[in-house]
Amino acid sequence: MAATQPDVVITQIRRWIAEGRFAPGDRLPPGREIATSLGVGLGSLREAVRVMETSGEIVCQQGRGRWVAAARPVSRCTCGCACCCPPSGAVPGCRR
Repeated sequence: MAATQPDVVITQIRRWIAEGRFAPGDRLPPGREIATSLGVGLGSLREAVRVMETSGEIVCQQGRGRWVAAARPVSRCTCGCACCCPPSGAVPGCRR
């Protein structure tokens, strides 16, 4: 059975992380850039991102980007803002 497009995206992002191209806390490229480089549609990319976010592998902030999740728990920000207090911990780049 052939891999689905979302599976291709998940496999490649995991490979990039394993190879050190992206480390915990690093911001991933924009979705269009990833989709274009892998030859998949944006719908397939979104599905892959949902799967990886649900599994805790990446952290997403609508309109701000996607980051590789921390390898270990990080200290939580105490300001309570949506920008750096998501369930998985602080998002790099918060200015609050």
